[in-house]
Amino acid sequence: MSAESVPAPAGDLSIPHDPAPEQPAPERSAPREPARAAVGAPGYRAGRTLRLRVELARQLRRRRTQVALGLVVLLPGLLWLAFQLSRPGPATGSLTLVDLAKGSGPNFTVFALFASASFLLVVVVALFFGDTVASEASWSSLRYLLAVPVPRMRLLRQKAIVAAGLSLLAIVLLPVVSLLVGSLAYGATDLVSPTGESLTYWQAIWKWSFLDAFFFSVETMGTIGYGVLYPESTAANVLMVAESITSLTLTALATGLVFAKFSRSTARIIFSREITIAPVDGVPTLMFRISNQRGNRIVDVQIRAVIVRKQIHREGPTFYPMIDMHLTREHALSLSRSWSVMHIIDSTSPLHGRTPETVADEESELGIMVVGLDETTMQPVHASHQYFARQILWGARHSDIISDADNGDLILDMDKFHDTEPTAPTADFPYPRNV
Repeated sequence: MSAESVPAPAGDLSIPHDPAPEQPAPERSAPREPARAAVGAPGYRAGRTLRLRVELARQLRRRRTQVALGLVVLLPGLLWLAFQLSRPGPATGSLTLVDLAKGSGPNFTVFALFASASFLLVVVVALFFGDTVASEASWSSLRYLLAVPVPRMRLLRQKAIVAAGLSLLAIVLLPVVSLLVGSLAYGATDLVSPTGESLTYWQAIWKWSFLDAFFFSVETMGTIGYGVLYPESTAANVLMVAESITSLTLTALATGLVFAKFSRSTARIIFSREITIAPVDGVPTLMFRISNQRGNRIVDVQIRAVIVRKQIHREGPTFYPMIDMHLTREHALSLSRSWSVMHIIDSTSPLHGRTPETVADEESELGIMVVGLDETTMQPVHASHQYFARQILWGARHSDIISDADNGDLILDMDKFHDTEPTAPTADFPYPRNV
């Protein structure tokens, strides 16, 4: 009980009772304080969340980071082991790349870059950039980073910076380890080019800078240079790298878009133009047809039907509820050609007691959804269709599309797929009325 609600003692008139506190506003706004605290809690700063050293430590503890860097370190040793186990080929009188690689430590380094620039380094860089968010999502740890909360753009930026740093580490680590292994195995001698030009060991290390190695790797991967026309200045090399990366990116994007377009399975299911309602074994039944236009089958087919109609409540609002329509068969093993879907109009049907006039007044619509698996790709496919009240034929049925041939075979005439024919009215189902 608050202090304002305590009554004053009887006969004590020296302490007046003040029913209105001097500052009631803070108490009335107190329930909104937790909401403001959730948006900006005291001490919370978005710039302090997920620091680079924290993200770097997290990524270095990941097994895929350790395995990727380990492969980069092991590659020079594997190349040296392959050279040791390989048998020398017949003498041809000319030097091969392997012969040059065995000439000195710098030559071995160049060969290691040549062997890994087009595959291993690309895979490592793609792994660091592509798996940094996907792994968090698959391991259900991304939601905890977003619950801190870490802003999404900051999360992506921090991960991109760390991924770029790890990629740079792998790119630098490979030539360093290759130079160390090559120098120990083949000596710290001169770097000899395929054209016969040579540089001393220390000239090769200091003059053959990182930019030279990077430009050389891009030229090798993009099959640029090695001819009469090749870039010489740094500006020309930068332009060459930009064009090469842009062309590779556009090629990869175009390939991915085309592959995604053509590899995505789509359903080609047609629905009959009208829905028919006619007696089947004396019971009014709603019927429509579906057919698969593709040559392959759709397996494990599920079909659902709902009716949407206007409903005015006693309070005044107008609603359009969805009401399920139970079909005689809602599942089929496969859909190859044609399937007649039926709904019995009994006492449990949403169409029970309805007439063409009431269906039109209620603005009724029937929604159909077909879901299945493509037989070839085993990918989910689906198709949907809507029927309006004007597309419901009362007192009609679809024409038969199956007939017997003279030799006893069955003929499936898909030209009659949309055809309908009237039925005879009965006492319980007086449709069509114009007959």
